[in-house]
Amino acid sequence: MSRRLAVNLRACVCLAMCAVAWPAQAYFDHFLNNTIVGRLSRPQTETLAAIYRTALSEKDDGSTTPFQLEADKDAKAAEGSMTLVKTTQKGDQRCRQVKSEFRQAGKTEKWTGWYCRKGDGDWRRTQMKE
Repeated sequence: MSRRLAVNLRACVCLAMCAVAWPAQAYFDHFLNNTIVGRLSRPQTETLAAIYRTALSEKDDGSTTPFQLEADKDAKAAEGSMTLVKTTQKGDQRCRQVKSEFRQAGKTEKWTGWYCRKGDGDWRRTQMKE
């Protein structure tokens, strides 16, 4: 096989792989696009993530943590709360169910989900059977 053909073949394979992956990324972006979370600015998202990490690591089940995210040049102010519903433990993996409520510009959204971490690692959103 000539060198030129090999380079072209690699480029075609790369483009095909990108074309296959693109719909999944587009779906994810579209899924959050019209939500309050999807409209938060980067600084608001970083603040919210820090609030979640602290609550997940330090608060007891049943506790509610309110939050306020100030408006900035890229996003409107938002507020809400997160409530830790229950905790499960399997080996060194700890999982916590969270109910969240977000409010922004007269719109309210409620989310429920699970976050897990192994040992002292990072908390990650996880799909779990209820």
